Parts: sequence; structure tokens; C-alpha cells
Amino acid sequence: SSDVCSSDLKIGEKIKALSSKQQIFCITHLPQIAKFADNHYFIEKTAELNKTRVNITPLDERQKKLELQRMIGGDAHFATPGDL
Repeated sequence: SSDVCSSDLKIGEKIKALSSKQQIFCITHLPQIAKFADNHYFIEKTAELNKTRVNITPLDERQKKLELQRMIGGDAHFATPGDL
């Protein structure tokens, strides 16, 4: 609903304001919040033989836009940052 989206945008704006005074590391699945970030990372978790691995890849501006589009439900479908 538009109320939820509006709340998410307000949260994103508050996090952005806080980031001018201190470092913020925010993990979100909400594009309304993610769009305010200065830096974006693709985080991928895999499990093999009872071991869990986490890969973190920084995204460039093009990849950031594609990932935000994917989060919104657009056409940018990919499985790894190398596919961007």
C-alpha cells in the first residue's frame, strides 16, 4: 500500500541523514530504503557440505541501478553480480 511505501521512504531518508554523521551498514530487501545508499553490495549465501559461505561483491553504478530495478520487480533478472 502507499502508506507502507511512504513509511519505507521516510525510514530511508532518516538513515541517509544519520549517515552524514556516522557510518551506517544497512541490509534491506526494500528498494525504497536501498535507493538512498551511497554504496551497494551484492550478498550471496551458499551452503555446501554443512558449510555456509557468504560472498560480498561491491556494485558499480550500472549494477546498482539494475539491482534496484530487480528489487522493484523489473526486468533485470540475474543470479550473480557477474551477470549484471
